[in-house]
Amino acid sequence: MKIKNFVLIILFFISYSIVPQAQSALPFLSVQQSPFLQGAGQTGVAIVSNDPLGFYYNPAILGFTAKSNHISFLFLPEKVEWIGLDNIKVNSYGSNLGYNFEKSIPLSIGIGFIHNSIKYDNYIDDSFNSFSIGASLNYPVSFSFGFSLKKFNSIFWVPPFGPLPQTYAEASGIAYDIGALLNFPVSELLFKNARYDFNNNLFVTPEFNYTLGYSVTNLGKEIYYTDPPQSDPIPRTARLGYLIILGFNLNFNNKIISFLDYTFVAEASDILIQRDNNGALSYKGPLGDINIGKNLIQLKYDNNTLIHKGHIFNLFETVKIAFGNFIGKGYEYNVKTSSLVFSTNGLFKLLSEPEDSSVLGFITNHIGLEYTTSNVFKDVPIETNYKAISIFYKNFDL
Repeated sequence: MKIKNFVLIILFFISYSIVPQAQSALPFLSVQQSPFLQGAGQTGVAIVSNDPLGFYYNPAILGFTAKSNHISFLFLPEKVEWIGLDNIKVNSYGSNLGYNFEKSIPLSIGIGFIHNSIKYDNYIDDSFNSFSIGASLNYPVSFSFGFSLKKFNSIFWVPPFGPLPQTYAEASGIAYDIGALLNFPVSELLFKNARYDFNNNLFVTPEFNYTLGYSVTNLGKEIYYTDPPQSDPIPRTARLGYLIILGFNLNFNNKIISFLDYTFVAEASDILIQRDNNGALSYKGPLGDINIGKNLIQLKYDNNTLIHKGHIFNLFETVKIAFGNFIGKGYEYNVKTSSLVFSTNGLFKLLSEPEDSSVLGFITNHIGLEYTTSNVFKDVPIETNYKAISIFYKNFDL
C-alpha cells in the first residue's frame, strides 16, 4: 500500500508539473464549480438556471437569474475524491443574491461568491475565492454582462529529504473573468397567445427560449513559485455557446409550473495560450481557435478546442436529469457526465397559496431545497462523484 501511495504521489506531481509547462499553471481554476453543470457536460457559459454556483463560467448569468428575487447557498456535504483518489480532496461552496428592479427600471442585478479548495495529502494546497457581479437589461430580449474577481493561492509542500528540512513553494495572484449573455424568449415574442385550454382555470402554454453566451475567464499575470524567469500563465480560456429550451408550462389557479421541458446546450472552449518553437509565450485573440461553423454548428471537435454538449430534462420542477460529454484538446476520448437533482420547487408551488400567512404558507412560497448528485469521467477508473445541497430563499420583496 505504501508503494502504491508513493507511486500515486510521483504521478500526481509529474502530471501537475507537466500541464503548466505545456499549457498553463493552476488548472483547478478552469474546473466548473457547479456539481449539476459538471454532470451536464461541464457546460455553463450559456445555461441560465437557479443553480447557486451556475455563474462560474459566465458571471453575466447572475444578472439574468436575478430577474427572480432570491438568495441561495450551495455546499458539499462531503469532500469530493477527485479522479477517484481518496487522498485528493476537493471542496466548494458558494452563494448568490439577485434582485429585480422592474418596478422602476427594466434592470436586474446579481452578486455571487464561490470558494474552492483542493488538497493532496500534505503536499498540495490550492484554493481561490471568487467574487462576481452581473447585470441584465430586461426588454423582450435580455442582455446581460458580468465580471468576476478571483484571488487564488497555491502551495507545494516539499517533504524533508536527508539533512534538508521540510519546505514549501507558494504562488498567489488575482484573476478576472468577463462574460456576456443574450436571451431570446422566442415563445414570448412569437407565440405569446398560443395556449391550449382544458377549462377556465387550467391551460398549457409553450416555452421556447434561445440563449447565447460568451466569456473569457482567468485573465491575469503569469505566476511563479520560486524563480521569476520560470513563470507560467494561468489558464486564460475563451468559451462560446448556446442553449435551446423546448417545453410546456401548466397554468392553473393563477399558478405557472413547467411540467416538462428539454434543454440542449452546446459550447466550445479554448485555452488562449500559445508558445512558439523557442518557448516564447503569447495569447490568442478573444475567440482563440473556436470555429463557430465547425465547433458549434457541426459540433465537430479538433486538436485546438474542447467541445461540450449537455442534455437536460426537467419534470414538474421537481426532478431534473442531465447527461452530456466533452471531447477535444486534452481529452481525446469521449468523457461522459451525468447528474440528477431532486427539488422541492414543484411540490411547494402546488401547495402554495399567495395569501397564506401561516408558517406553511411562508415555507411553500419562499423556501426551496435541492439535492444534487453528479458524475464526471463516468464509467472509467477516474470517475469523480459529487453530492451537493442547495438552499433557496425566493420571491421576496423589498
